[in-house]
Amino acid sequence: MTMAYIVALEHRKVKGSVLCGILSASVVYWAGEAVFFHVNPFAGLQSASFAPPFADMVHTTLFKLDFVGFTEIGWFTLITLVISFCIIDMFDTIGTLVGTASRANMLRDDGTMPQMKEALLSDAVGTLTGSLTGTSTVTTFVESAAGVEAGGRTGLTAATAAVLFLLCMFIAPVAAIIPAAATSSALIYVGILMLSNLRHIDFTDISEMLPVAVMLLAMPISGSIGHGIGLALISYAVIQICTGKAKSVSALTYVLSAIFLIKFFLAV
Repeated sequence: MTMAYIVALEHRKVKGSVLCGILSASVVYWAGEAVFFHVNPFAGLQSASFAPPFADMVHTTLFKLDFVGFTEIGWFTLITLVISFCIIDMFDTIGTLVGTASRANMLRDDGTMPQMKEALLSDAVGTLTGSLTGTSTVTTFVESAAGVEAGGRTGLTAATAAVLFLLCMFIAPVAAIIPAAATSSALIYVGILMLSNLRHIDFTDISEMLPVAVMLLAMPISGSIGHGIGLALISYAVIQICTGKAKSVSALTYVLSAIFLIKFFLAV
């Protein structure tokens, strides 16, 4: 129902249709809890602390790096893990950037993204800084597609989101009462919109269609864009070899496929 409501608003060119859908779904969720289950959806706000957890972070996670575990594994495993994590993070970021940029009509005619180097550098700085503070990975997320769909096209959108996230540190309990069902519906809607880029795939060529199908299935199952891309690269390389087109595949594709294979085998 939330997606149907968002589609109706979008059809009428209502600005902020995704946000309106989230808020409307939240109101319905809160009303349902109160009427049918006699639960106060705002009860947690009464005992919640609105102070940002700076002090806790300083004493528990800020620069609290622990490399003792590195001595318990072999050098080969350590190097492989580091490379694997770098590759996964890189492809997660590239997949998100290209996907959102394509939806925003910001790609060049050849399908490449302008200023990709700067975007990847920004993501790398965020990832490194986040690890030093002990937070979850500060990286590019597909949720940015919601901002693109709302009309965001410049760095001002990202700056506004950053300021709002900073404010959320002080009102985190308020943000926590938004149900996951409301936000997940909005993300599914945005993801469906991004499927429009599949029109560029030649579905008459099985060697091109199959890796894409593998990627589309692997992403939601594994919960990782990078894993989906890795499986697509592996399947593409194998198919090209089996069909006698091994020379048409770049050496970089074979190298990346081998790294992903090692990563997947180590994870088993």
